[in-house]
Amino acid sequence: MNACGSFVFVILMLLSLQYLGAFVTACLAAPFLIISINGSQRMFRKALGMEETNADLGAAKALIENYGVRRPSMVAASLFRTLRARPRDRTSLAYRVRRLLTVDFHPSDNKRVKAIQELEESIAKGADEAGDTIQ
Repeated sequence: MNACGSFVFVILMLLSLQYLGAFVTACLAAPFLIISINGSQRMFRKALGMEETNADLGAAKALIENYGVRRPSMVAASLFRTLRARPRDRTSLAYRVRRLLTVDFHPSDNKRVKAIQELEESIAKGADEAGDTIQ
């Protein structure tokens, strides 16, 4: 929706609020708001997924450099398995509405672990070229 469309939408909502009441205005505005929120989430899905992957890689680097963990991909895989094993109430109305209205921007667990494994390989390759070994 461009600026002119947004302006017209706001004017229509104010007029309907004045003449039809708050409930009718809310009923008229809700579909537009839901579509706008869902559309913006879809637009930023790739960027948010990249941000999630960068956070995983930063955590993996911290595990390697600060804590001496050799295989952070194993730690991540174990963590993801543990989180997925938690029982969740997928029958609740709140869960269903949230899943309907929001977009899941998290990369799959396999993609996240694979990115960390690639980081491990690049660090190991760099250490081998320098004559060092990862302990």
